[in-house]
Amino acid sequence: MQYFIKPLIFKSQQKGEEALPDFTFRYKNEIKDSAIVNISIEGPELYKEIDGIAFSNGDEQYELSEVKLLYNSGSKSGYVSRFTAKCSLEELHKIFMHDCFTITIYSSKKVRVFIPSGKAKKATSMIMKEVFVIM
Repeated sequence: MQYFIKPLIFKSQQKGEEALPDFTFRYKNEIKDSAIVNISIEGPELYKEIDGIAFSNGDEQYELSEVKLLYNSGSKSGYVSRFTAKCSLEELHKIFMHDCFTITIYSSKKVRVFIPSGKAKKATSMIMKEVFVIM
């Protein structure tokens, strides 16, 4: 079975940026595959490359490997930079086992921390109860 978790809104406290991660993975009876994590960063700055993305659930931090730029484009608020990476499905499962996780984006000159919007917190809780509880 293939699952797609549509973009969740995470907000930065700096300069009004938003990070919108979405997740695609397959699961059948056991956790053995990887998950694709795509993340769009919307805001006044253009990101041509980033050094890393980390998800933190308070207890643990999970770094995404081999982050690659998909595209950059203009938007009403400035720019949209979209990146893709992979993580293990087991790590993704652990991330979603907490209602509130943060996203940290590392680039050459800055570190941005994104916290979930109220809507993202509710969605994360629902995803945990409806999807990840079966694993």
